[in-house]
Amino acid sequence: MKKLTDEEYDSLPLVFHGRASKFYREIISLKKGEKLFIGTKEWNMNKNPGRICRYIERKIPGIKYLCGKVADGSGWAIKRLE
Repeated sequence: MKKLTDEEYDSLPLVFHGRASKFYREIISLKKGEKLFIGTKEWNMNKNPGRICRYIERKIPGIKYLCGKVADGSGWAIKRLE
């Protein structure tokens, strides 16, 4: 057993158990000011990513996102505001 630095922990490939999708994990791991693009070809869920953002905003106070569809229809852009 050993203590990890922040860099070592961030570089570990973690496996999450449960029903959280890879999109949920990526969106919730955004830090303030970070942005994420999700292409329509990789999106395999019924609703759009804005629904995940609104769910997180309701469940975790203090987190806000700006989520919108790209005008050319290639995907969605998400930015963490708070």
